Amino acid sequence: MQRVEQMTLSPGTCLVTGKHAGAAIDTGRELYREFGATPDRIYLAESACGAMASLFGWVSPQQAAEYDERIAGLEADVERWRSLADGRADLEATVVDVARRLGLVDSAGGIVQGDSAVAVLVGFADEADEFDKPPVKPRKPRRTSTTPASQAITL
Repeated sequence: MQRVEQMTLSPGTCLVTGKHAGAAIDTGRELYREFGATPDRIYLAESACGAMASLFGWVSPQQAAEYDERIAGLEADVERWRSLADGRADLEATVVDVARRLGLVDSAGGIVQGDSAVAVLVGFADEADEFDKPPVKPRKPRRTSTTPASQAITL
């Protein structure tokens, strides 16, 4: 068997599809349609070979390219989620570290004082619903003025 660009021997058509133009597989075999007649070469058109191959689980080059594109997109999503999870773990570690320094939690992370605001902060990394939103940029501090508060204008 070999791939040929054109079917040149009689009948010059695909045994399956009847097409006569384009690349095909020349099987190297001949088919005798009638006793004593000249045998016909058996060709299989590229489209027929693709259809037969798909029955065995093979995919076309176009499908393979689509799968590769989809896989690349999913891998990018995985990396994005990993970086978000890493950032979330860093945030949790920072919050727990600050709470320990303030003496609000013990070494195991348990709350020493019953302050509900601290409990919310410590539990934030485990229970945040808006995990996938980008972090909020910190605001610039407002300028302080020597003008009395009653005369200050806030923009």
